[in-house]
Amino acid sequence: MKKGSGQGCFFRLKGGVSLLCFLIFPMLSFAAEQELKTEELVQMSLDDLMNTVVVTASRAEIPLSRVSKSISVVSRKDMEDARQYFLPEMIDNVPGVYLKRNGGPGRISRINMRGAKYQYTQFQYNGIPLKDATDILNSFNSYVQDLYAGEDIERIEVLKGSNSTLYGSQAMGGVINIIPAKWNQDLVLDSRNEIGSNNTVFASARAAYGKENFYLDINPLYYDTDGESFSGSHDYYYEKKGLSAGAGYKFSNGISLEFNSLYSDTEAPLHAQFPGLDAQQRLTGNRAAEDQHTENSLFLAGLTFAHQVNSVWDYSLKAAYSETRRHYFNSSVSADKSEYNGDTSYLEMQHNLRFTDWMNLTVGMDYEKSDYENREPLNAFQEIYDSRIFSYNWDYWDAFCMLRFSFLNDSLLLDAGGRYNDHEKFDSETVWEMSAAYIFKDFGTKIHGHTGTGYRTPALYEVYGGYLFNGERIPTGNPDLEPEKSISYEIGVDQFLFDNSLNFGLTWFHIDFDDLVIYSLRYENGSEGRSEGIETYVHYQPCPYVRLGLAYTYADPEYKDSTSGKWLREPSFPKNKFSFTTSLYPLEKLRIWFRVIWQDEKIVPLYDSAFKQTLWEEDSVTTVDAAVSYNISENFDVWLRAENLFDEDYSEGGYAMPGQWIFGGIRLMF
Repeated sequence: MKKGSGQGCFFRLKGGVSLLCFLIFPMLSFAAEQELKTEELVQMSLDDLMNTVVVTASRAEIPLSRVSKSISVVSRKDMEDARQYFLPEMIDNVPGVYLKRNGGPGRISRINMRGAKYQYTQFQYNGIPLKDATDILNSFNSYVQDLYAGEDIERIEVLKGSNSTLYGSQAMGGVINIIPAKWNQDLVLDSRNEIGSNNTVFASARAAYGKENFYLDINPLYYDTDGESFSGSHDYYYEKKGLSAGAGYKFSNGISLEFNSLYSDTEAPLHAQFPGLDAQQRLTGNRAAEDQHTENSLFLAGLTFAHQVNSVWDYSLKAAYSETRRHYFNSSVSADKSEYNGDTSYLEMQHNLRFTDWMNLTVGMDYEKSDYENREPLNAFQEIYDSRIFSYNWDYWDAFCMLRFSFLNDSLLLDAGGRYNDHEKFDSETVWEMSAAYIFKDFGTKIHGHTGTGYRTPALYEVYGGYLFNGERIPTGNPDLEPEKSISYEIGVDQFLFDNSLNFGLTWFHIDFDDLVIYSLRYENGSEGRSEGIETYVHYQPCPYVRLGLAYTYADPEYKDSTSGKWLREPSFPKNKFSFTTSLYPLEKLRIWFRVIWQDEKIVPLYDSAFKQTLWEEDSVTTVDAAVSYNISENFDVWLRAENLFDEDYSEGGYAMPGQWIFGGIRLMF
């Protein structure tokens, strides 16, 4: 779809660049009068990056440099440089990760890793799984678009490959763990406010206080936008109210208790028209509905009890409860709505044993219970809105272990483990993994490899689901489904040069899927899949003023057609994706950041005017985002940022994507 003439695009481009220059040049003039203090520039060097302690790779705290798997970290500094707090956008910089959005803010967003489908990515908040028991594929898909970070997020860890040994179902593609800050000391008061295009308002705050033995952290958040109308007469508005909170208390003898909570409440319109093709095979736009909308809410509360018994043994106990509420209002009649209400209870026990300096053991068990409730009007076509209720539940428990070895003065790292799953509905599953790394310390080289199996248990909806048509229940679920399975392989190398100012790596990966669940009138096991490719990255900090990052991914996901037996490319995935980020610190208090993302063409299945499915080729696209910020004082930041700076006209999966959006903001810190 075209938004306007070439002349209009020129003036939008000119206006966006002018706005950026308007902010940059006064800042440069003002800051040039100050003495540069290079040694005090706030930045994360590559030494700091590789010494970052991560927990997702092995369920235990280890430095990133000693991890034998593929894991990436998005730091707080990365988010602050970009002035971007929509977490999927920041994850989109990670090699192997694909972000797909059905439009602007509040529209369905999906995270895929290494060509694996989105339902194979497990999301966590501080190590607690984020679950939606009502999702048709048992994924977290309906809430990814609501993941806006408050001021308390410390980092995001992205673990790639089949990791069901450590994390069970839904981890066949990888794990994304959002980790908040904790055990802060003293008083922290923080307020972030931003306004932008399409009457967008974003506000978040933080009130935190802590001492050596306790902390309390509260982070409210609000987002509201009119959105864009694209080809329709109604805007894709979006409103989100959210809160994250944490608290902890340390008892004597290495005993602590932590509380974490996450809440989100959102509203957005439904589609009046989905994207398709007209009689000339041209893309028709999606349009927002006037009187149809969705209201989603998410609540998570978790407790973690940790006890360091001695230098050899520590253990932790976790208990969490989460609720998801998805309500779809199908007309202006309030009773004409579909409700999907899910509850998940989660328990976990984990023991870490350090037998020697060269051998550690992690063992544990977890338990999960899921409840699903669906309410539908009996017959909306005849205006009979009395609800019919369908409810289901099941539970399961798992046992897992992981042995970690370190030899030759921490040069040779070996990990091996397994998991046993006992599900109420399905046959038991056993999965395993092995990984290894060798570090040539004299040369700054690390060679690593990983192989492991994974599984995904079907969702309650896939087994028991259905829909009402003219008052009759049409079943789509299949009680005879079996879990999906996978096995993945990877081998890669990481290299550090020039006193660690340059770090780059290359990894080859391959994933095989079996017993894939497909839908044809009802859900069936009947397909195989595979994905193979490479991912590479470069981090370079040539001087204290400059940080450069590059990520490239090639992925070729395919599935075996159940009818013809031929291997076909999975639709809606680009084969190649490239991102380039730059952070500049030309003056002590000035930051300049920009990002370029390119992905090649995709094959997208769409329906034409005759309701015939057609494989439509979506053009390749390059987008540029930018941000400029200035620290006026110790307590005051200002910035200007742009999304889609050059107003690129493009679509994702046929859905029109936003044009140029400009934002300005301030941050107060005490």
